[in-house]
Amino acid sequence: MKKFVLLFTLLFAFAASQAQLPDFWTGDTDIETFQETTTVHGGTSSCGVVVNSGTQANCDLTSTEVIEVSEGDDYKVSFWASTSENVRITCALDWVGASGTYTQTYVGPATNGWAQFEFSDVVPTGATGVKLRIRFYDVAGFVAPQTQFVDDVEFQSPVGAALTVTNGNFESWPSIKPEPSEYPTGFAATPLGLNIALTWTDAAGTQAPDAYLILASTQNNFTAPVDGVFAIDDLDLSDGTGVANVAFGAQTFSFSGLEGQMEYYFTIYPYTNAGTSINYKNDGTAPAAQAMTANVIILNSQNFDGGWGDWTTVSVVGDQAWSCTNTFGINATPCAQMSGYLGGDFANEDWLISPAMDFDQYENEIFTFYSACGYPIDPHQIHVKISTEYTSGDPNDANWTDLNPILPTGDPFWVFTYSGEIIVSAMTGANVRVAFVYISDGLASETWEIDNVVVTGEAEVVVLPEPTNYPTAFAAAADGQNISLSWTDATGTVIPAGYLILGSTQNNISVPVDGTPVATDLDFSDGTGAVNIASGVGAAGFEGLAAEQTYYFKIFPYTNAGANVDFKTDGTAPSAEATTVASSYVDVLYTTFNPGWENWTGFSVSGDEIWTLDPSHGVESSQCAKMSGYAGASHLNEDWLVSPAINLASYANEKLSFFTAVGYTGDPLKVKISTNYTGTGSPANATWDDLSGQAIWPTGDPFWVWTNSGEINIAAWGNGTVYIAFVYTSTDLASSTWELDEVKIIGEGSFTPIPEPTNYPTAFAATVANQNITLTWVDAVGAVVPTGYLIKATTNATLPNPVDGTPVADDMDFGDGYAAKNIGAGVQTFTFAGLVPNTAYFFSIYPYTNSGDYIDYKTSATPPFQNATTSPSAVVTVLNTTFDTGWEGWIIKSITGDESWELDAIHGVEG
Repeated sequence: MKKFVLLFTLLFAFAASQAQLPDFWTGDTDIETFQETTTVHGGTSSCGVVVNSGTQANCDLTSTEVIEVSEGDDYKVSFWASTSENVRITCALDWVGASGTYTQTYVGPATNGWAQFEFSDVVPTGATGVKLRIRFYDVAGFVAPQTQFVDDVEFQSPVGAALTVTNGNFESWPSIKPEPSEYPTGFAATPLGLNIALTWTDAAGTQAPDAYLILASTQNNFTAPVDGVFAIDDLDLSDGTGVANVAFGAQTFSFSGLEGQMEYYFTIYPYTNAGTSINYKNDGTAPAAQAMTANVIILNSQNFDGGWGDWTTVSVVGDQAWSCTNTFGINATPCAQMSGYLGGDFANEDWLISPAMDFDQYENEIFTFYSACGYPIDPHQIHVKISTEYTSGDPNDANWTDLNPILPTGDPFWVFTYSGEIIVSAMTGANVRVAFVYISDGLASETWEIDNVVVTGEAEVVVLPEPTNYPTAFAAAADGQNISLSWTDATGTVIPAGYLILGSTQNNISVPVDGTPVATDLDFSDGTGAVNIASGVGAAGFEGLAAEQTYYFKIFPYTNAGANVDFKTDGTAPSAEATTVASSYVDVLYTTFNPGWENWTGFSVSGDEIWTLDPSHGVESSQCAKMSGYAGASHLNEDWLVSPAINLASYANEKLSFFTAVGYTGDPLKVKISTNYTGTGSPANATWDDLSGQAIWPTGDPFWVWTNSGEINIAAWGNGTVYIAFVYTSTDLASSTWELDEVKIIGEGSFTPIPEPTNYPTAFAATVANQNITLTWVDAVGAVVPTGYLIKATTNATLPNPVDGTPVADDMDFGDGYAAKNIGAGVQTFTFAGLVPNTAYFFSIYPYTNSGDYIDYKTSATPPFQNATTSPSAVVTVLNTTFDTGWEGWIIKSITGDESWELDAIHGVEG
């Protein structure tokens, strides 16, 4: 039975991220702008731009005002910029009446102060106006976020005649507003195939919002946003979470490309202002909604990358025809393109028709696509239709129904626009086709591009009853501070799809509730934990539990998923318990990647992609290591991530474990161990033993499921120093994305932390050289000497002591007024370079012993303290080499030996 009987279009609205924007400018989703009053080229303010992504098409700052021009006149566009070491900036020109111009010239990276961008050319034929667009590009070594500054945008045409760039000096900014008075009302979620459409009624009250922050998740566990912290859009929910900023007045938004048969939760927060001035309404209870996607089948999907596939082109009038041999589509891939212009305008009627689709087998069918337009006229020359009658020949011989998608305006040209979800479920039969029809009259011709066409339908969802039986032989066994669980799968008429294991330090475990999935929670710090295990595995475990503590467990089989999950809760669920012991195992290595790389080293053997740190997608939403060979397309790569040297000589029965997650299809990740790698040079030249076959790896179905490797016995390599490596490979055809977290080696032995250092270092001094401050000291002596020093720095004379057991990561960015640097014992000097001119800086130095959870700072008495003020800026940088973009003109000469200088991808200043 069809559930819908009318054709209609759900309007789709999407707003660029609402940073603190200067008047008459708009910002893309992956930049955050703010008013800057210190780093200024002219006047009293410039525009600060925080670049949060390497997706260049999402990093534009665009003027909203059209500058009138005359075709054939020459022009010059210019602006001033101060860039970071890993971002360069250009200007694009969006012409009214002609194709846009990408200048292909840049200012930056690493301008080390203000530098001017200039570009000159001739106004193209047909252009009557232009909008200016400043784009921010990442370069090698980019790690988000990075801050730039732009100022004094100018446009001359003819050259020498200055035309007004409205607020080109960034002096005009909106006023700061209080938080919104009220929440929006009527917040609701409606599933539409693999999309979920959200609707609401705008918030009322004395203070209306500027925009809304929508949070999405597969778990109902939202944290309210924090004033002053802008949330960047994240429309990819494959990791279970998403973020969208939507303008006030839109009252609708869709998350698309979701998983089928998955429950999604949403909440909405109105806010005023943006950037560091953003002010959320986060008191009271924010509106919430939830919806479950259907069991969706893709009836047809076509991106035209491999030609027409099973689509048909029919030319009824004219010599021009649809083509797809181009790279004008989304992400510079082919797309379908049609124009009636070829040295002049011609009359045309050309059809692009899908294959037949059987709508009788499905329900709630939805049609979506992306389109772009150049040289627009009114009305548009493109039409979108659907029919159940067409088979072949002239499409006009069949009856077609017009559809009403969202189409681009064509101002500016070539902006791909989402059609919205077009519900076409009123059609029935096994011969349903959609078509794009281009009709020009010979007087004027638009150019149209079509890409990423998808038609979906919902298959009937089969909801199974609860499992017939519980599993048997459920048991728990403690091994030191780890507990392993085992069972025999349940049998019966209805077998489980999976098992939920609940754990607690109290013997009071409640049964789960049908229709409410329970998320995996491996952290027992609050006394409870949970894990979901697929049917057929028969084993699970919890690691790093408290010593000498009894843990209780129950296991519940279930069928279905999301809102249809059905737990077996009648009768008595199997239970087990185990008590941990005071383990003789100690941590030999424990890397969380939360403070940074923690002395792990990345080596790129081939390819341009490298290991990076992901700030929020690790275990428990922490930082993790990440590697992908995909950058616009799949690329050939071999990249190693190698541990620091690990001395196992003092331990026995050593074991390695780690967590990994994977998305997309590609080569498996490998883990290896070596006893002859020296810690320098390419690891591919050493001998490595492959441990991959002993590890448990994620399947990738679904994406991003953190999976514990299990304990891998490495005692056979335990007589000396070893290195652990994770090896990523990809090809030009396939590249998966791997995430790595919580790498641990334990061994039996007696580890006794060294007490804190006896004394502070002496002769701590600060010396100024222009905008550099060099610190020197004499190493501390005494009964306990340091293993290293922490230097803390600030611009406000407030230096709180570090806390034992909490390492402080290196931080060379004084943007928040603070910085820190760890220095090994024996070095006795460090320079903070490139500081702000004529600014006072304050420094303290703390010796410490041990590392990680055992780090022990000397904080008794008063640590050595120094301050110094940088010189006024009167220095011009003649040479500034960062090696981030390559050798930068340096020449390598090898006099003797086979080894030579090489570039290290991640171990320079600031990673």
